[in-house]
Amino acid sequence: MTRPFRVSTALFFLLMAVYSLLRLGFYLHNLAFFEGVEGWEISTAFLHGLRFDIAALLLINAPLLVLFLLPGDPSRWRWARVTLFVLFCAVNIIGIMLNVADFEYFGTIQRRLLFEPYSMAPDLLRMAPSLVTAHSWPVLLFLVAAAGMCAVAL
Repeated sequence: MTRPFRVSTALFFLLMAVYSLLRLGFYLHNLAFFEGVEGWEISTAFLHGLRFDIAALLLINAPLLVLFLLPGDPSRWRWARVTLFVLFCAVNIIGIMLNVADFEYFGTIQRRLLFEPYSMAPDLLRMAPSLVTAHSWPVLLFLVAAAGMCAVAL
């Protein structure tokens, strides 16, 4: 196996682990909403979540994978390695941020985020300081998850 293939596979499994931990955190944080749900249903939902994560992560990271797996190993050049790393972190930090935001959003609205971040962007930016102070633990979780993912990917 070539080095770029090994690295991209390892990063993919890293992202799968991060998203699985986020799903577990979401479940534990919102446990009151799932009281009447059977254990086998939760297990099935987690398995379906893994399938969704595989599809979503491949779709989100497809352009980066194509660039990283180009013939001739573009990662041998420092500028290409840094550019791919920055793009990888930026793209995946957005996904982690939206996942963490769901922890609190679900408790308020009883559904996951859909298109709201796009349609409410000006309002969210205006409310950001108060949201950060009111919900400091999800912000901390986001920072730890994002920093951990980028540190391991480095």
